[in-house]
Amino acid sequence: MLAQLGVGGTIELKMVWAEPDRYDYPKESDLKLQDHSGLHKGRTGLDGMPEVAMLVHNLVVIGVPNTPHQIDKADGVAIPGLNAYKACLKLEADGETRYYPGGSYGASYSKRGEVLRKFWGLVWVQLLGGGSYLLKEVVGTY
Repeated sequence: MLAQLGVGGTIELKMVWAEPDRYDYPKESDLKLQDHSGLHKGRTGLDGMPEVAMLVHNLVVIGVPNTPHQIDKADGVAIPGLNAYKACLKLEADGETRYYPGGSYGASYSKRGEVLRKFWGLVWVQLLGGGSYLLKEVVGTY
């Protein structure tokens, strides 16, 4: 693709995420490997119910059920709000690295940490089904 555009460098498909124990340390993995990278952590909550760690797009309230229809982007498109990672196109050219996250309308970033800031924070949730979830704990915000 770069050759067709007359641009040197490399393009890779990447995923960027963080772990609950180091929410402010961005990790990166090759998206095409499908090696279960990304945020795939689970635990049993104090109520005995399973919880999963997720990256969340918008501010949510602890203890209140959230649905995809309650979380709307500025353009009015409903989004589920939970992700295990942010998929990115990583371009390295002329000694510079740029990340182009999916759903960012052409925005690019030079560091993985900037990609994480596309999220509101890293949270523990209980999945309720049908895209709904109950926020149990905020690990950290971006």
